[in-house]
Parts: sequence; structure tokens; C-alpha cells
Amino acid sequence: MSTKDHYARLEVGADASPATIKRAYRRLARRYHPDVSQLPDGEAQFKAVAEAYEVLGDAGKRAAHDLAAHRESAESAAAFKPASDWAPGSTKPDDFFEGLFANRSDRAPGGDQHAGLKIALKDAYLGAHHGIVLSQAGAQRRIEVDIPKGVRDGQRLRLAGLGLPGRGGQPAGDLYLQIELLPHALFQVHGADVSFELPLAPWEAALGASLTVPTPAGGTLQLTVPAGAAPGSRLRLQGQGLPGATPGDLFARLSLVLPPAATTPSREAYERLARACSGFEPRPLLHGV
Repeated sequence: MSTKDHYARLEVGADASPATIKRAYRRLARRYHPDVSQLPDGEAQFKAVAEAYEVLGDAGKRAAHDLAAHRESAESAAAFKPASDWAPGSTKPDDFFEGLFANRSDRAPGGDQHAGLKIALKDAYLGAHHGIVLSQAGAQRRIEVDIPKGVRDGQRLRLAGLGLPGRGGQPAGDLYLQIELLPHALFQVHGADVSFELPLAPWEAALGASLTVPTPAGGTLQLTVPAGAAPGSRLRLQGQGLPGATPGDLFARLSLVLPPAATTPSREAYERLARACSGFEPRPLLHGV
């Protein structure tokens, strides 16, 4: 490669000072370095830039090449002098990149972090804001997280950028929260569906009833129990389960609660019921066994 090509490669003029050449080399080397450049010919471009700087960054080599390029003109050759601000001990390409990439081991993106979070069932219905404490590098850090409504038991939430911090200006990792729904005194969760037990008095099961029942979200709704409802059957409240793109359902499992025959009126009521229903057989399957 000719001296003229070396100057063109570094995008400087033939009268550029060593400081200008050095700045141009650094700029182009950063652009084309194989660890940085995404260009398909980046490696070849980097080698060409390094070769040009190897020549123009050395006072003796630069003078020799400039003299060779101007040897057809004695006047030009005689007038040639190295740049005035040149000083011995110039930096070689390898020296520069040793400094540029010496701390690459100190530049790394942050790792992901995992933590568990227990929330109430109501939070899964309505969403919630929680503060959690994370242990990172021997220290504790408190962060605030928003839990979206509709989360499921066992679901893992990804919180971008809230994991371990990066080094050397690199981005932080992500935080993954494993959601666990706390047990509820009344409701049980089955995926997106929720169920609860609904005790009925004998006359409610026999005659039907309209009942006010609580919801996992903290409200209430009206539930119609049909006449002749059998204990152990389920009433389905469509769309009242955990919210989501496809919300779950809420199921009421019916059970029968008998009032005690603890008073004279209650005993007499049972006796009248027995006489009125004398033909009723409560255990048909046991006959003939």
C-alpha cells in the first residue's frame, strides 16, 4: 500500500500532525474493531487501518514513505520534514488496544435474579403494589413492584432491568418473581377457576333460594339456588374466577347443614316433617345389599 493510500485510509491529509493521525486512528479503530463492528468487512477494514497507523504513527517509517512518494521531485523530497510536534515513543496499535480492551473482563451485563413473592388472592383479582427486599452482593436493596391483576399461582413475572447491576456501564439483568397465592379461609384456587363451599339449610336446598355470597375480589353478588339442589353439586358463576384474557369461573359447592333438634319447637318440626315425608327413602342404594 502506498503512502497516499495510508493517509486516505486514515482519512487525513498528508500534512496531518501526529496528534491528528493518532486521533483518526483511534476513531476508525473503534469503528472497525472485530469486537465492536457489525460490518461484514469490519475485520479487513480494521487491519488496513492498523497497517496505515503502523506506518504513519512512526516518525521514521512515515518519513521514509513520504520521501519514496516524493522521490520524483527532488525539491519536494528536500523540503520534506517530519511533523513538528512528533515526539519519540509513539503508541503502537497493539499498545492502544491493550489499553482500550484491557478491562473488558470488567465490562459485563448484570445477571438475572430470582425471588419468590406471596400475595393474597384479592391481589390476584385486583392487582397490587408490593415492596420487596433483595439481597445483592452482600447488601440488601428494596424495590417496589406492581403485580398485575390476573396473575396465577406459580406464575413467573419478568421485571426487566431490576436484576443484578452490570459492570462497566453494561445493563442490569432481569428480576424473575415466582408468584405464590396465600391460602384463603374460604376460597380455593384451581388454575384460573376458584371454588368455595356454600352451606344450605334443608328448606333452601328443597325450595330454592336467592343468596348473597362474597367474591374473592372483596365484593358480593347474588346467587340463585334452584329448588331441589342436591348437596355435592356445583353452581357455576361464569367469568367470576381469576381475571385474564380468558377469565376463570367461580364455583359454589353445595352442602347441607341441618339445624339441631335442640328445642321443643325444633323437635316437633322434625316430627311433622317425618310424618309429611313418610314415603321418602333416603338410602335406596342400601336395599338389597
